Amino acid sequence: MIKLTMRSAAGLAGAGWLAMASAAAVAAATAGPIEIKDTGGIFPESVTSNARGDLFVGSSGKGTIYRARRGERTATAWISPEASGMAAVLGVLAVDKTNTLYACSIAGAAPPEKAAALSQLRAFDLKTGAAKADYPMPGGGAALCNDIAVAADGTAYVSETRGGQVLRLKPGATSLEVWVKDPSLGGVDGIAMGADGAVVVNTVSTGRMFRIPVGADGAAGAIAELKPSAKLEGPDGLRSLGGDRFLQAEGRGGRVSEVVLVGDKALVLPLKTGVSGVTAMTMAGGQVWYIIAKFNYRSDPALKGKDPNQPLGKILRLTLDGKPAPGNPQAGKTGAASVPVIDPAKNTEAAKTAPVVRTYTFPGPNLTPAETWSMGHRTPYGLAFAPDGRLWEVEHGPRGGDELNLIEPGKNYGWPLVSYAPNYDGVPIPSPDTRPDLAKPVLYWTPVIAPGNLTFYKGKMFPQWNGSALVSGLGTKSLSRIVINGATATSAERWTVDHRIRDVEVGPDGALWMLEDANPGGLFRVTPK
Repeated sequence: MIKLTMRSAAGLAGAGWLAMASAAAVAAATAGPIEIKDTGGIFPESVTSNARGDLFVGSSGKGTIYRARRGERTATAWISPEASGMAAVLGVLAVDKTNTLYACSIAGAAPPEKAAALSQLRAFDLKTGAAKADYPMPGGGAALCNDIAVAADGTAYVSETRGGQVLRLKPGATSLEVWVKDPSLGGVDGIAMGADGAVVVNTVSTGRMFRIPVGADGAAGAIAELKPSAKLEGPDGLRSLGGDRFLQAEGRGGRVSEVVLVGDKALVLPLKTGVSGVTAMTMAGGQVWYIIAKFNYRSDPALKGKDPNQPLGKILRLTLDGKPAPGNPQAGKTGAASVPVIDPAKNTEAAKTAPVVRTYTFPGPNLTPAETWSMGHRTPYGLAFAPDGRLWEVEHGPRGGDELNLIEPGKNYGWPLVSYAPNYDGVPIPSPDTRPDLAKPVLYWTPVIAPGNLTFYKGKMFPQWNGSALVSGLGTKSLSRIVINGATATSAERWTVDHRIRDVEVGPDGALWMLEDANPGGLFRVTPK
């Protein structure tokens, strides 16, 4: 569901407002949820509004543009992919002065031979949704139309992310032209108009902001880098609030801010933090609304642990006949009828823009939300109850950061948003210390142990171990003992056993049994010397 909560947007500098959206609905604190009526795989990327206060949302997953009229509780498909021919939509921008809704059409998961035809800036009638004009991207399918800003004279400027350039559409023109191209603009994304008519942009991949003056003849002036007062992490949507005040979304940083330009400085005033994946926002009816694109939920199988529609990356709690257990955090809820599927990405950053290759449709009701006990798990390998009834879990991290977690209902354990280690290829992942809203591991291992299983000891052969957790190590070929005391855990001992131990269990007589991961493997009984 897309959620939006907010307060009045008056006096934004230093004041709070909230508006948030995920992949299937929009909700206002004052009016309740505004649901986007559609099946799964919406992945909203941008939102805009007209002077009346209607909201328009572009879908990068379906190529649909949804509309929620002011005061309505439901957003419905307004411009369908069947009618428009669009496969995926990034930026959208409503311009009341010319009665135009601009939309960045991209190829999405379409085959390469169709990419050029789909890579366009599209213009629609803002009142009826009827197509007005198509403007192919210079560069064809290799270009990525990301977002749009329109100057007071009606000139449209378009950020082209892959080429590191800004395109221009003059009033009355029939084609886009390259206005400025520069290596510093690699990954250019958000775009808006400044008080003096300059074009202000950010770069999603390098976390930078620039001001580009517009000369009297319309040519681009010297690109001037702005100095933000705080580090920008994945800056995305950028919208003017008038003058040199802007709203900006930072997907990786999980932050929505007001940005005030003073000379060559950009004062970043956070309005909301802890909203990873936020991509865009708009002002409507005196409120600010923002959306969360959920790109990472569709990308890496491990990322899907935070998507309520998919069981991957979750711990499920079921009855013995396989039904959702009563008392689960989302008991009674159902998920989307279908979910997108992608090829595995090389890291968590690349995963955010990986194309959808197919859609999986559930054969019946999607009970994933009702089944879910906890989420945000990367690769769970062991699950066991301590003597006091608490549930513990071990899971593999990426290049480090294996975890021991105390599992509690409804909590999010952070993957892929955070980890105590980088991706396998070295691409960094934010630390759990940056996200107090997510549950941290009680213990973590770097270098990895590659945990095989988890069990709690109760027996007579090793009475000094009673109540301790035992964790087998595949990578370290070891067995570790951990002292558990309520919600805390302390590493006590580690023994090298020279075998990749996938499973460790306690026999009725108190002996340990260890199962080796090898071909041929072995089954070992462990007793005191």
